[in-house]
Amino acid sequence: NTELYIHRIGRTARAGRNGKAISLCEPTEKALLGEIQKLMKQSIPILLSHPFMTVAVTKILSDLTASGKKKK
Repeated sequence: NTELYIHRIGRTARAGRNGKAISLCEPTEKALLGEIQKLMKQSIPILLSHPFMTVAVTKILSDLTASGKKKK
């Protein structure tokens, strides 16, 4: 629900103070992100690469490779 998301994310900057929020999205949520930006009338910076992703993807690929070797 985009309205609820915007309301909750706005709680990071209440009482006239500044705040920052970070949201993690998977590729299947790209359309929802577009809806949020449209409703807010503001673009949201998107990081396509992050050190966590590099570590997580490397681990997943390593695990998949290791499990494939065990089956042979």
